[in-house]
Amino acid sequence: MTTAMTTPARGNYYAERDYLKTDVKRGVTRNRAGTRILTLTSDFLIGLRNALVFECGKAADAVMKTAGRKWGTNFAARTDKELGAFYGRPVAEFPLALFEASMVMAFSHHGFGKLKLDVSMYDKGLLVAIVENPIYFGLVENPAGPSDALLAGIFAGIFSHFAGRELDCAQTQCQACGLPDSRFVISLKSRLGGVEAWLKDGKSHAEILAALAQTKGTE
Repeated sequence: MTTAMTTPARGNYYAERDYLKTDVKRGVTRNRAGTRILTLTSDFLIGLRNALVFECGKAADAVMKTAGRKWGTNFAARTDKELGAFYGRPVAEFPLALFEASMVMAFSHHGFGKLKLDVSMYDKGLLVAIVENPIYFGLVENPAGPSDALLAGIFAGIFSHFAGRELDCAQTQCQACGLPDSRFVISLKSRLGGVEAWLKDGKSHAEILAALAQTKGTE
C-alpha cells in the first residue's frame, strides 16, 4: 500500500444504496459486482461453534481458524478483483487511507463488526486490528479466553493475500470477556507462537504487543 493521499477516481464502492440489491421474487441478494450474498443467523453461528466443540473438543478453535483463513483468502481475492475493477487500479496500489476505509466498510457491510486498523507498529512488522462487536460477541457466554478463532483466521487469510506473503493472526483481547473490544495482531507466524502462553499468564494486549515488538520472526 502507498501512503500518499490521492483522491479516488470514483466514489464509495460500499455506498448504502448501491452496494446490495435484493431480488425479492427470487430471494437473492447480490452486491454491486453481482456476487451472491449469504446471510447466516446467530442461531446458525452458535450451532456451528457448539457442534465443533462437541465433535472436536480442544481442537475446535483450530478448525474454526483454518476455516476462517480459507474464507478470508477467498474473500480477499474477490474483494481485490471487485475494488480493482471499480477504482481502475490494483488494491496493492491503493493509498493506505483508501485501503483501510475499504476494509472498514467491507467488515461493516458483511456483519463482521466495526473495524479499526492500527498501523503504528507497522515498521516493526506488526499490524493490529481492533474490532467492536465481532462475529461471536454476544453469542458466547463467559468464555475463558479469546473466543473468535474464526475471525482470527479471516484476518490471516485477508492480509496474507494483500501482503503477498504468508501471515498469521492471534487474538490478544476479547470483548466477550468483558473488555471494550476485541484485538488481533497480524504478523509472521513465527512471531506469534508465544501469544497463547502469554494470555494464559494473564498478560494484557498492550503487554503482549510490547513483547512481540522485541521478537524477530523467520520467513
